[in-house]
Amino acid sequence: MKSMAVIPARWGSTRFEGKPLALILSKPMIYWVWSAVKSTNQFEHVVIATDDERIFKAAQAFGAEVVMTKADHQSGTDRVWEVAERYPDIDIVVNVQGDEPLINKQALEVLLSHMKGSDCEMATLATHLDLNDLSKNQVVKVLINKMGEAIYFSRYPVPYSKRLPTLGAPSFLVCKRHLGLYAFKKDFLGRFCQNGPCALEMAESLEQLRALDMGVRIRVGLTDYQGLGVDLPSDLIEVEKRMKEVLSEKN
Repeated sequence: MKSMAVIPARWGSTRFEGKPLALILSKPMIYWVWSAVKSTNQFEHVVIATDDERIFKAAQAFGAEVVMTKADHQSGTDRVWEVAERYPDIDIVVNVQGDEPLINKQALEVLLSHMKGSDCEMATLATHLDLNDLSKNQVVKVLINKMGEAIYFSRYPVPYSKRLPTLGAPSFLVCKRHLGLYAFKKDFLGRFCQNGPCALEMAESLEQLRALDMGVRIRVGLTDYQGLGVDLPSDLIEVEKRMKEVLSEKN
């Protein structure tokens, strides 16, 4: 089965305008994401999808395959689908967040392992949840059944417990921290985007709930990769520090 990775990168962001071109060690963040995904050698195509000429030219300058998309997409997934439609030979489409410059090969291999040679239509990743993150709404939690499939995603501690979220609390023991990487069978990605938002998705502001609402099983791969996304300009300090550590380990 042939796979591609699409990295959505838009200029407009209410909290961090121009984020894809924010510099990390003198190179734009989108370069580090593209480079990390490209170096895994897991994909026939690694494509940056943008709606902005500045990002388009920057991606071309460092040699990336880049596609200009429409500017009015409701989500990054819709942007990914616009690109995927142009590649008729592709079976699996992976949506890689453009603000995850530390994404690594192990995480992507785990994600793809649930898609290749199986009837799985959608897969994502989860990792260990720190106790301090249990009550943070920006940290998405996922419940997983014994078959390794998602039961539910939430911004709130799940499942509900009458006990306080101490080390022994059921919600801490059961739920995992969800990582926002997704793999889709291409035909399902089209149906997913055509279906439009559902009530659960709008209530939690979590797009993946649409797939559960459609009755689709989501396989959840477990990884040690913790992720370190960039939401605000202040996040660049920690990301740059971690990036230096990663590069020094490679050398």
